[in-house]
Amino acid sequence: MQLKKTFLILLPLITPYIIVDFRLDQLLYPLIFMFIFVFGWKDKFIVDFFVLGTVISFIPVFIGTISSNYLPVINNVDIIKNTYNILKLFLFVYIGYYFSKKWHYENKDIIFATKIIIIISFAVSFSHFISVAFLSSDNAITEFLIKNYHLLPQSTLSFRYPGLFMQPATYGIYFIFLSFFVISLNMPKVYLLLLFLNGLLANTKVFLFSIPVVILMMINFKKVKISFDFKTIAIWSILIIAIFAFFNIFSEEILRVINRWEIFFEDPLAGRGENVIAENINYILKTAPLFGNGFTKNPVISEIYGIWDSMYNEELTFGGITFLTIRFLIIFYLFNLAFSSISSKKNILLLVFILYTAGIGIHPFFQQRIIEIVSLIIGILLYKKRYCDNNYSKEINKYTH
Repeated sequence: MQLKKTFLILLPLITPYIIVDFRLDQLLYPLIFMFIFVFGWKDKFIVDFFVLGTVISFIPVFIGTISSNYLPVINNVDIIKNTYNILKLFLFVYIGYYFSKKWHYENKDIIFATKIIIIISFAVSFSHFISVAFLSSDNAITEFLIKNYHLLPQSTLSFRYPGLFMQPATYGIYFIFLSFFVISLNMPKVYLLLLFLNGLLANTKVFLFSIPVVILMMINFKKVKISFDFKTIAIWSILIIAIFAFFNIFSEEILRVINRWEIFFEDPLAGRGENVIAENINYILKTAPLFGNGFTKNPVISEIYGIWDSMYNEELTFGGITFLTIRFLIIFYLFNLAFSSISSKKNILLLVFILYTAGIGIHPFFQQRIIEIVSLIIGILLYKKRYCDNNYSKEINKYTH
């Protein structure tokens, strides 16, 4: 049972791309959802959430598409991908909610899965770093990650190692969420250390700028305790020695990584304040501010459609200010409802704040693997919360098929 519980949460991280731009989990989880939605037990709360959330999310996109009928409609593949990205949050929350009841998830199951995710992610990034240090940027691990996980080739050339994530910025969002879980679930701080070291390897602005927020989360969280017993001191001493030894052996490679930090702080938006991203946002706000362009392609992004590079750019394009606001309210509602059982209100607010701040210069977290993992955990925690509050029993209607 432990294996099944872990695998359900872990799968979105480890599955490779199998058909051009589609991963195995992007095909598997929708099938799981359709099966349990048709044949599984029904809970009024989660069914209403899925239906209402889907409808109110697609209304501005639909209006934006209709009102932009003078623009060409995007191709079928883009329609499928964008539809899935909009549905993903609701779909994975539903799956997590369903299996939380079926498999009797507990916090310890989430903790175990989180530990495995952190270890695997760090192991892949570290292995890639070592392979480049001893061989070259063009090696078997690099080729494997580019082919199966769509790692951007320029990442390695610029001494950035996001591992299973296709680009460094994606690791930044992963760092934010996983740090939140490590702190909120009171996990051993060695996993926070692994996340930090992985962040240094990924070498992304989102990671660097989110460190103060993570520190604030640790300060705000009442369960954080500093232990000075001999065992703890010995373990941390060994870790510090190992880290210093590692830095000494690979000092040249590490200095190359650190040298990029100047670029990050000189241009934190990486040109997005004046490039096509800013141009498209300006175009949307002037021509279709309320509902955007929906599933059509405006002239500003006609040549680079799909390269959003900013959460605000994508959401304003699809559904304007209305869509952006709806998504924010849904996220805030879900986070507050699900995470209130494991974390403080302050830390939930900090989580939302750093995510939407980071969204200025990265792909929407709705497009990334991490939101699938987080949405599953949200669904699990939602059911646990409702179960503990004794509200779920009145609303569950069981069907026999």
